[in-house]
Parts: sequence; structure tokens; C-alpha cells
Amino acid sequence: MLYDSQLAENKLLLLYILNKMNLSLSSIQITQIVLENTDINYFTLQRYIDELSKNNLIAKNLTQGKALYSITKEGKNTLDLFNSRLPKDWCNDIDNYIAKNRSAILDESKSIGNYKKKGDGEFEVQLKILENEVELISLSLIVATQQQAKDITTNWKSHGEKIYPSIIKTLIDKY
Repeated sequence: MLYDSQLAENKLLLLYILNKMNLSLSSIQITQIVLENTDINYFTLQRYIDELSKNNLIAKNLTQGKALYSITKEGKNTLDLFNSRLPKDWCNDIDNYIAKNRSAILDESKSIGNYKKKGDGEFEVQLKILENEVELISLSLIVATQQQAKDITTNWKSHGEKIYPSIIKTLIDKY
């Protein structure tokens, strides 16, 4: 049986991973990172993910039947508060794994943004997110200035993985 401190450390490690990656991860991606770097088993990991989600420390967003998880503000606050309880060797292992595999993980989820001049003073902005070559979202916008088009595409390319769950949540919420 796990001691309470081990349980807390394991959950903090999940928060650490999501915070360090700074993007939404699928259950498969989280599982791969955890199983390759810890002795936490699959079933225990799934229970931790569920508990962290229920306690609003991580957010679960369903997209085309696939769950994507990200750390919440409460999760970041909790991690900041108890970060010293995480064993340094665990953090080093995760940091090294992320440094080595980040581009492969990012390649699974790509934010694509382009724009072109449409007409007199109008620019068409095309935004997409691809995950494993599957198009999760495609948006087409018309904006008034080239600067707006540049800003939108830059933000999308840098933060599309954070923006996308917000769009889905906004569309799902009742007004």
C-alpha cells in the first residue's frame, strides 16, 4: 500500500509533467511519459489522472472522443506550493525525457496558422490543429489589417494547444 506521501508525490509528478510540457497532452502521451520514467503502473496512473481532474487540478477536454489534459491554475498553485516535495531525481528524469522527446510529442500535435490578402483591406486567416495527421479544428477568419492577421497566426502557432480547449469549452457552455 502506498503511503500518503508517496501518493502525493506521484500526483505532484503528474502536475509537474503537464506544467513542464506547457500544452495539453492526451492520456496516451501522459501514460508514455510516466511509464517510461517512473514505477507507477498504468491503472494507478489512470486513477491519479481521474482524481486530479475531479479536484480541478488538471482540466480534461474531450475532442472528437479523445481526452486532452492540461494543468489548471489551481494545479499550478498546488505544484508551486508543494514543489519541494518532489524528489529531484524524478524532476531531472522528466526534464531530460522532455528535452529529448519534446519535438516528437509536439509533432503529434501541430498548430498551423497562415494568412493571405483577401481583398481591399481584408486578410483571410486560416488556423488548424493537427494531431497524428487528424485535423482537430480548422478556423477561417477575415480580419481588417495585416497586423491583426500576423498577431493571430503568431499566437495560434505559439499557443494553439491552449487556445483550442478554450474554444471547445466556450462552444459547449450554455449561454
